[in-house]
Amino acid sequence: MSQQLRATYTSLLANPHFPWSGLPRSSISEFQLLRVAPRYFPADATTLRQLDAMYGAYPLARGYPSFFETWLETCDLAARTQRNVSELVLSALETPNAMYFKDKVVVSGSLLLTPLFAFDSLVAANYAGLGHVVAHEILRRLHLKLTQAGNESIAAWSQYGERVRCLQQSRMAGGSSVVGSESGGDVNRTITLADVADLVGLHAAYVAFGASKENLRLPSAHMTEEQVFFVMSCFKFCKNSAAGDGHRPPSLESQIMGAMAPPSPPRERCNAPLRHLEAFVDAFKCSNSSRMNAALKCTFW
Repeated sequence: MSQQLRATYTSLLANPHFPWSGLPRSSISEFQLLRVAPRYFPADATTLRQLDAMYGAYPLARGYPSFFETWLETCDLAARTQRNVSELVLSALETPNAMYFKDKVVVSGSLLLTPLFAFDSLVAANYAGLGHVVAHEILRRLHLKLTQAGNESIAAWSQYGERVRCLQQSRMAGGSSVVGSESGGDVNRTITLADVADLVGLHAAYVAFGASKENLRLPSAHMTEEQVFFVMSCFKFCKNSAAGDGHRPPSLESQIMGAMAPPSPPRERCNAPLRHLEAFVDAFKCSNSSRMNAALKCTFW
């Protein structure tokens, strides 16, 4: 998956319409070294034997009289042994997020679970889940490099500003059906980098998925692989909307790809990027009058 995403972004960086294509050569060269690393693996573990050596000391639940004892022993071992794993302090493995660290996109262990990823899942579901999260984080990193480029990036910033204004106009034109006013959406809310990364990341994940798709169809759901991809891209933003619970922990959608700034409401994170993707319109045969088919498509590629 990481190889396909890297190849997709490499192609985008060669496209003059992609604002980040104006990055200095040194930044683009650094990007070529990108790799994805699970956050709970040792940085130097490359074989099953090395992993077994690290985790062999951890207790098995069936060997303890209670889950609580197993949990305490595991936490104690983790505190003493995992401080140098991937050169990070692992204090939030339960958070489903990814971060850029040196030449790696580091993903937490919880990202490797459903609904974001499963070894026996459809390729479409994995790219729409984990693939989108990683692609989102890559775009954030490219944008950071753009902000550091100084005068070398003036033309790129001009391009970027035009596309962001397009997204802002689209949000206002789409209204509450897109942003979800009943869940805190605001058509006048300023477009953020997170919004841009949602869109560009979804496009990159879809292109990467296209190079790996299995040409399958789900007979029970009557869905094509393309339709599964777009449905699953939204599924990861679902949350329990039951009223009256003011003490719920942060929902999955509020944690995924939202570490740098408060994310948009889940309905917007689902709908807004899709309106600008021709592949989505084609997959679901959206009419020209559909609100999910933006009259003016805002793209960064």
